[in-house]
Amino acid sequence: MNETLLIALSGFGMGFIGSIPPTGPVALMVINRAFKKQRKFAFAAGVGGALAEIVYSALAVTGVGLLLQHVNLAGTLIRGLSTAVLMGVGLYFFFSPVTEEDIQESSDRPQNLSSALSHLAKGFSVGIVNPTLILNWTVAVAFFFSLFGLTADLVGQVLFVVGVGAGIISWTAVEVWILDKFQQRYSIDLLGRIQKWVSVLVMGGAIYLGYQTVVNFG
Repeated sequence: MNETLLIALSGFGMGFIGSIPPTGPVALMVINRAFKKQRKFAFAAGVGGALAEIVYSALAVTGVGLLLQHVNLAGTLIRGLSTAVLMGVGLYFFFSPVTEEDIQESSDRPQNLSSALSHLAKGFSVGIVNPTLILNWTVAVAFFFSLFGLTADLVGQVLFVVGVGAGIISWTAVEVWILDKFQQRYSIDLLGRIQKWVSVLVMGGAIYLGYQTVVNFG
């Protein structure tokens, strides 16, 4: 297989598969909106998060992430900020479970373009202030490229980043469809518990990341 094509496909696969675990703040936002019957808003938030990951994957594949890994203070600051973001988002959604009133209010509210763009901006904002993504992407890129002996020129780097974005957006579309079917089938109490469970996962990730930050700083 052509190496450039393999790089593009690897970007798609890493973006798609890496987005499946619902352990990030954007995923939690997507779940919340989908459970409120706001499919367009859920998808828009996911696309916003994908745009943020495109930025970080671009920094990783061009070597900026590798450079940051060797600057201890930068890595500590990145992990510290991400810990705060994950904990804040996790706490917010843990104490804001989906209710019947939310669903009714959401059903009555028009899902117009301006509101969708607002959710896209929210997804991007939450994703971009979670800079630990650049460290995650750096590790993933270094591992995968070394495993298959890949080297990417400028064209390959661009195609990799495009593949990452396409993979994340594709999974977001699948995720919103699955969540919508789930929302139609199960009770609001179960949906609320699921959102709380995912919130706990996100907060657990924040605690682990905070622990790593303290250990590395020490």
